[in-house]
Amino acid sequence: LCQLRQEFQEVTFAGRRGHAETHTAAELEPVIEAAEQVLAKENLAFAEDLKLRNVDGRAVQAALAPDQTLLEFIKYTPVDFYSRSVDSSLPERYACFVVVRNQPLPTAVDLGEAAVLETKIREYRERLNAQVAARDITPKTETELAELGRTLFDLVLAPLGRAVPLDGSCRLIVSPDGLLHFIPLEVLVVSDKTRRDIRYLGECCTITYVNSGRECVNWLNHTKAPANAPVVIGDPDFGLPAEMALAVVQNGASTLPSAP
Repeated sequence: LCQLRQEFQEVTFAGRRGHAETHTAAELEPVIEAAEQVLAKENLAFAEDLKLRNVDGRAVQAALAPDQTLLEFIKYTPVDFYSRSVDSSLPERYACFVVVRNQPLPTAVDLGEAAVLETKIREYRERLNAQVAARDITPKTETELAELGRTLFDLVLAPLGRAVPLDGSCRLIVSPDGLLHFIPLEVLVVSDKTRRDIRYLGECCTITYVNSGRECVNWLNHTKAPANAPVVIGDPDFGLPAEMALAVVQNGASTLPSAP
């Protein structure tokens, strides 16, 4: 399947024919679809993913609640669509598609060159790791780290403007990309010249993370199962002999027998 998809991409975007030089994009499409259907029967996760591919923007918007905003971040390389070739001399960039329920079309916002944002993300992570390793958690070090968090806010969320209300009523659904996977947006510090205190984004809104905005559609079809009694597990014995663990499973005991 991967080979078929790669061949399809080469034919579509680079104008090259397949390895046997007999396949066209139109010929490859039904072959790929057949291979996907076979794999979907054997892998439930792939089958669910296959369903989501046919989801369009309107379905995603319909799945959003009035107080929810979807932020779909992307890292991309600028492309000259007339020549259908990627100009490697152009630097990679970040952008964000803002999707809300009552807006006809998503709003696309450019976030600038990837190198600028990713440098700040690495700097934040290195500073945080150094503070934790040294156990240097003081008001002074928190303020220093907050300045980096404020810079990241200015790079990532400030360009979105009013699309992200910070009055506590907004629920964000975030699909990150690139190095944005490695920093929770909750730690970004809201830039507000009228306030001197540190206000984290996690205090202003609720954030849910998804791999893709299309996953929101599953929420409409999700039915809540009846709640069962909670199962609490604590103080695990990772050195428990295998025969004792097997005995617990077979006997359905709620507590482990005393070790010999």
